[in-house]
Amino acid sequence: MGSWMPEAGRYATLRDWLMRPSTPASRLGLLPYMLALAACGFPRPPDVVQCTSASDCKPPDAPFCVAGSCVAACQGNADCSGLAATPFCQTSSGRCVGCLDASVCSADRPVCDTSLNVCRGCDRDDQCPSGVCVDSQGRCAMASEVIFVSQTAIDNAACSAAAPCNTFTAAFAVTTEQRYIIHIIGGTYRMMTGVAPPPLQVVIDGSDTNIFNDHGVTFSATSSLQTITLSRVTINASE
Repeated sequence: MGSWMPEAGRYATLRDWLMRPSTPASRLGLLPYMLALAACGFPRPPDVVQCTSASDCKPPDAPFCVAGSCVAACQGNADCSGLAATPFCQTSSGRCVGCLDASVCSADRPVCDTSLNVCRGCDRDDQCPSGVCVDSQGRCAMASEVIFVSQTAIDNAACSAAAPCNTFTAAFAVTTEQRYIIHIIGGTYRMMTGVAPPPLQVVIDGSDTNIFNDHGVTFSATSSLQTITLSRVTINASE
């Protein structure tokens, strides 16, 4: 790289020598040495990566990691990596959120709340593929769990969505531990007399349904092992 300048001994380091007061002549004399340093391939300091995931970004005004830098807005789901509660990027707002639609929500929290962009429990039947939300549990019932009842139907052995039963007596006859959610289709249902469900867990789910009973206790629990849960149902005395 060339020999050391004679006067360099007066300086503690090369940096001190380079920073010394200079004159046009001394600057000209320095040129060969600067070229020599360049020829030696003096290394540049490596680029410093600011972040590898959003969890590395602490500034509140730049909470997302994009291409190794903390920035104000996310651009894709990868930018929300490391944020377990909010792994999806809402590009319209540049925010990391809990969900963009219901497809990423779990069975116990099946609805993506579009105002908060978080998964939550259901509270309406039309939020569920089966057409039945178990409001007390905030989950969508599976089709295999549901027995259907309609005031305008005819009793049968299926009590399915395609062929509902007419009476609770017929519905209770097909109730099991696995199929225990009785969904009433329609806003009004009239009973001639009350009825006792089988000694099992039973959920009676309405469509904001009013049940009118002409005689007796509408639903009565007769066993210590029995539970009856009413959902979106109002029970009225006979008119």
